[in-house]
Amino acid sequence: MALEVRLPVFEGPLDLLLHLIEKNQLNIYDIPIFEVTKQYLEYLRQMNEMNMEIASEFVVMAATLINIKARMLLPAAQKNEEEEEDPREALIARLLEYKKYKQAAAFLRENQTGDSELILYRKPEDIQGERPMPTLEELLEGVTLQELYSVYTKLMRGKRDSVDMVRSQFNSVEKDEYTIEEKIESLMKTMELLEEVSFYSLREKSRSKIETITYFMAMLELSRMNRVVLRQDGIFSDIIMVMRREEVEDGRVES
Repeated sequence: MALEVRLPVFEGPLDLLLHLIEKNQLNIYDIPIFEVTKQYLEYLRQMNEMNMEIASEFVVMAATLINIKARMLLPAAQKNEEEEEDPREALIARLLEYKKYKQAAAFLRENQTGDSELILYRKPEDIQGERPMPTLEELLEGVTLQELYSVYTKLMRGKRDSVDMVRSQFNSVEKDEYTIEEKIESLMKTMELLEEVSFYSLREKSRSKIETITYFMAMLELSRMNRVVLRQDGIFSDIIMVMRREEVEDGRVES
């Protein structure tokens, strides 16, 4: 007897996120973005393995979650004034608005009579008032960039493996695997020779998108470890990595 696996169907990415928050009894005003991102990407991976079509809005939300997590991993000293607010704020506002509409829709369904008349005898429950946001140190506790990278590469690997019958006739090319640790070691050796390293230069010499992403994650990890300083003049401008003065003075340029 074949094993039948069914995944719950959601109306959209906000519906899926709200389900994950309620299932895990999480505080919607203090979303543990790392755990929620991991579970969200895992759901998409399962959809991909079952050859289910993934709507574009689900992929956009996945990219949004990864972006929020990367921004939260940046040290406070590396953020400009525009990024001082919690990066989850816009997402939380969208979730709260969606929850209001979902509660209202459920209320209308519950109070609909057989002849399609509505009896409105009470309002939906008010959503709890705003709570203070946690500190960056509390959010980063026990979380590493390696976890984010691992989930992301699993999702991308699953998408790569789900090829159609025509493409499967071509000879496969072995794909290089890269790790954040290897790129950290490579970057630290480069910093022994150069005063600064440009992300654009790393992207140009990368042999694949995965290698470029790994370089970027390694730069963020080095910044989080306070080994380097990241500088960016504009949102879409190049990212410059410079060794921290303490590292140079102590001679601790080895990885």
